Amino acid sequence: MTSKDEFSRDRAAIRCARATMLLYSLASSRTTDTAGEKEGQTRREIEDLKRKLAMGKKKMNHIILLIKP
Repeated sequence: MTSKDEFSRDRAAIRCARATMLLYSLASSRTTDTAGEKEGQTRREIEDLKRKLAMGKKKMNHIILLIKP
C-alpha cells in the first residue's frame, strides 16, 4: 500500500513541477511581449521625431533661401 502512496505522491510532484514550468514560461513570454511592444512604441516615437526634425530643417532651408537675394 505504501508503494502506491509513494507513486501517487511522485506523480503529483511531477505534475506540480510541470505546471510550475508552464506558468514560468507563460510569464516570461508575457514580459518579452510587453518589452517588444515598448520597443516598437519607442521606435515609432523615434521615427516621428526624425520626421519632425527633417520637416523643421526643410522649413529652415526654405526660409534661408527666401531671405538670401
